Amino acid sequence: ARSACEKKVIRLARQTPLSCAEIIKCIEMDIRRLKDGYDVLDKLYDDNDLNCDNFAQAVREYRCSHEVITAVANLYLRQQIMIDTY
Repeated sequence: ARSACEKKVIRLARQTPLSCAEIIKCIEMDIRRLKDGYDVLDKLYDDNDLNCDNFAQAVREYRCSHEVITAVANLYLRQQIMIDTY
């Protein structure tokens, strides 16, 4: 059975491609719907200083970061989510 966090991760991952850091911010900010890449930029990269190079560092201290990383790892190990590398 999936944990509540795993369910949130799956729900977000099915909407649009996201990095683990972007999923962390979505869950921290209680963002449940993302239409496309433009929506990701509007909702997640809301600070002028945020970019793909520093985003992971910026969300590292969020309350939910450990729980989300664990959820992503568990889903990956159970082959329920795919992780792309860029």
